Amino acid sequence: MGKAAAVAGLVAMALAPLRADALPFMRLFLQGEVDTLGRGGAEPFRDPRAEALRLERPALLASEDQVRLAVFLENELTLALRAGAWAGTHADDQRLGLTTAIPVGAPLGGIPLTVLAGLRRETGLTRLQSRKNGLLLSLEEERDWAIVGVAARLPYDLSFGASLEPGEGKTGWIGEVRWDPAPYSTVWLRRRGRSGDYAMKVPDGAAKNVYSPSLTYSVDSRRGDWEAGGGLRSERAWIQGGILADAPWDLWAEAGGIPLEWLALRAGVDRTSDRFEDRIRADGTGNIASMNLGLRTTRWYGGADVELGPRDDLALRWVRSSFETWSQAEEIGTNAARAFLHVDYDFGFFFRGGYRVQSNQVAVGWGHRTAWGLDYALGAQWLRLDLPPGDYALTSDALAREIAAETIERTRADLLGLTGSVGFTAGRFRFDAAAGQFVPLAMSRPDAPPSGSSGKPSSPSPSEGSWLDRLAQAVRDHGGGNRVLLRITTTF
Repeated sequence: MGKAAAVAGLVAMALAPLRADALPFMRLFLQGEVDTLGRGGAEPFRDPRAEALRLERPALLASEDQVRLAVFLENELTLALRAGAWAGTHADDQRLGLTTAIPVGAPLGGIPLTVLAGLRRETGLTRLQSRKNGLLLSLEEERDWAIVGVAARLPYDLSFGASLEPGEGKTGWIGEVRWDPAPYSTVWLRRRGRSGDYAMKVPDGAAKNVYSPSLTYSVDSRRGDWEAGGGLRSERAWIQGGILADAPWDLWAEAGGIPLEWLALRAGVDRTSDRFEDRIRADGTGNIASMNLGLRTTRWYGGADVELGPRDDLALRWVRSSFETWSQAEEIGTNAARAFLHVDYDFGFFFRGGYRVQSNQVAVGWGHRTAWGLDYALGAQWLRLDLPPGDYALTSDALAREIAAETIERTRADLLGLTGSVGFTAGRFRFDAAAGQFVPLAMSRPDAPPSGSSGKPSSPSPSEGSWLDRLAQAVRDHGGGNRVLLRITTTF
């Protein structure tokens, strides 16, 4: 199929589990909401109230006594290569949302109701391009949908919330019930149905040695999950967590305590997994292969919050993560052979592959609150990414051999993350903005044979310029690695 086409196909398979869930890559490592990202960007701890503002936990809005309006904007530029063999390769995502919660009194027998509404738009572009072979892969996403729902405060300390998300012929929905028997305890049950279509395209002619038609990797994501969870809180300690009934090993749990008046300690773990069954379509032939894709994420994290004074605080965080994907594709009849080789023969093509990424993050952040409503924060993190050895292969049962194969050497990268945020209140409006940027520090292949060195990152020679010069050049040639958040809220 040619190395360029093989690379395009393998990258498409590798990206498919991530893109199928519309999961922007930078959010995995520049974590946090708009009011926490600025403190280092390693903030996996959940904020249920922020999720409620996005209408993801509608039952939490059952007790609203004012009209609440929120606007969200998120931009993530993962990669923008401007030089080198892969110049033109690009990946970015944008999200825009508007949500509102409107209390309408108690029209149903004294039961307070809150009407929920919102609009969302998600767009994304991923391009894999090389100077030698041109465009190898293109993925463009654009999704728009509305949100309508209701939340109600029921007797016996119960609250209920539900919403529908119609969009482009497919409807997502959320239903949630919460029970708060005491101010310090809560229990909830949430059911969520999600759907979405994505199309990843490899243009015709990507393979230079044989005929290769335009390929479309169609990912049809339809799934639902039950989440059962609860929390307990006292003046000195708290614990909360949830478990997904559809996948018993998928869970999240967080706990913390305040051993000293100025010190809070916390720790947590979460694990999520997704599976998809999808298809590959070739122009002029139809579906040529069925795919099974999977993604599993596991994180362990901890931290400390230190009060430095009445207006200053320090946040320390540590996160260890593991991301694992796997892909399998099997030819449908003789369609793949007819699409690429123009022969009606069952070669029994079978693709398998996968990769795993492990990361460690250590972050520190400082925040300050002024007396006149302005808050700001600065932070930094060190991120180490380890990509263990992996391989991808396309085999033929009929020929009993591999047709194409790619091997990934073990790779290690160190990056520096710089973050900041600012927020202020003006009358009834609250404005918050945050940004994070990764800067590459070093990359190595620890298992590569030595060539005058140990395989570790080498120090620059005088002819290469200072480390600051190399750093600036790396940023110019390898753009991206950033995340920007904006949120505007008001009540009236």
